[in-house]
Parts: sequence; structure tokens; C-alpha cells
Amino acid sequence: MDISLFMSAARPKWWKRMHQSLVGNKCQWEIVAVGPNPPIETMPDNFRYYQCDFKPCQCYAAASYFSTGELIGYCADDVSYSPHALDFIWEAYEKHGKKVILTQQTIENGKDVTEEHYFFRRCKNTPQMAPMAFLNRDWFWSLKGYDRNYICGQAENSICIDAQYDGGKIINISESKAFLNHEECHGGIWNKINYRLGKVSFRNGYYRDRRYLEECYVEDGFDTYDEKTLKHGSVSLKRLLPHHPYNYKNILTVSQGPQGDWEK
Repeated sequence: MDISLFMSAARPKWWKRMHQSLVGNKCQWEIVAVGPNPPIETMPDNFRYYQCDFKPCQCYAAASYFSTGELIGYCADDVSYSPHALDFIWEAYEKHGKKVILTQQTIENGKDVTEEHYFFRRCKNTPQMAPMAFLNRDWFWSLKGYDRNYICGQAENSICIDAQYDGGKIINISESKAFLNHEECHGGIWNKINYRLGKVSFRNGYYRDRRYLEECYVEDGFDTYDEKTLKHGSVSLKRLLPHHPYNYKNILTVSQGPQGDWEK
């Protein structure tokens, strides 16, 4: 297997569209989904689903564990892709070698937000992040995979920083595009309220996750960033707190680390 896309499985309505957007790729690929919501329609053989009722970060960790590709890529479950998006990623991987994170041109609600993904948003003097990205599976596991202290977000940022500390670099593959339409997938209410923070991520741990991320890497501690002045604390590529890996033997059956509010 060349490429495994893995994701937390929450919105099965969009999975067929995601799969169909990838059909023209020539490389071998699969999608691995782990989460509380199973498919609502028959999916092709290269789509695998595993039931898990725990927090999104644990679902992502489980999906990465079950991925078989030489390259593995974390993604959202409502994403769709430009033609041959995975082929462009695979060609870049063969060119640049194993210690790279290959990120895609990311389009959210019709806006290209690729250049906004740094540790402190648009601050390009801080480490680059990769919201939709691929890396060598063996290298991913040498970095210890996901940290169980995250609940619903920011865990991929932690992976990006650990990879850069290990000598890796992030390369944007502009020919490969990932499209996210939050207005469509969240019922058209995106413009009325901040859905992601207000109704999902705030309740289930976004701010706690952001605090943990900054405590792991910002030498001055949490909440040093001023969006108006773009002033911020000093970011370290070296972890300031230890990494807490999952126990993958019971990843689908035992909740690990802090929980989201949907868990008992």
C-alpha cells in the first residue's frame, strides 16, 4: 500500500464524496476511519471502518495504528480532493525522501488558508504547521505517534513540531489540494456563529488542547499570543513536557487520557 488516509469518523454523510474525489489516483491508497458513527452506505473495499466511542484524538490515534500505507496522512472526514491529489503527494515523497511532512494546499470555504498555518497563525517566524499532511509511517512511529493528552485538536501540530525537531521539514505540494466546506457540512450556520469553537471544540476540549500544546512548546507558557500585534512567546522545537503515547493493544476499547464531554 502506498498511501493511507486516516481520520476520526463522525460525519458519514460525506465519506462517499471524499472517496469518489480520490478514484482517479494511480497510486495504491486506502481510507481508514475510526469513530462512533459507522458508514450509512456501502463503501468500497479500500475504505475500512472501526468502531470507537472515545474522543477524536484517540480515534485518530487508532486510525493511524491500523493504517498500512508507506505514507500515512491525517485528514478531516468531510474533506474532498483535487484530481490526482495523492499522485502528486507520492511523486513528491519519492523525490524528497522520508523525513518530510508533505502538506496540501488547503481551501476552506473557498479561501486558501495554507499560509495561515503556523504555530501562532500567521506568524511565519514560528514553526510551520500542516493541517492536511502526509508522512512516512515508520518515521511517524519513531516520533511516538499521537499524544494521549489531547482531546479533539492540536495533536497534529504537536506531530509537526516533533518532526521538525527530529530534522524533518514541511513541504507544501501546491498541485495537491484539499477542500473543506464548513458552511455546507455544518448545516449552513458557519456565518452565524463560530460553530467549530462554540458548539464542538470548546465543549469537547479545544481550549484545553491549545493550552497543553503551548505548555509543551512555548518557553514563556500559555497565552502569550496577541493577534493584533502578532507578538508571542518563544517557541521551542524541543518538547518542554514529556510525550504520553497511547497503549495500542486496547485502543478501541479503553478510553485513555483526558476525555471529551460525550464520554461517560
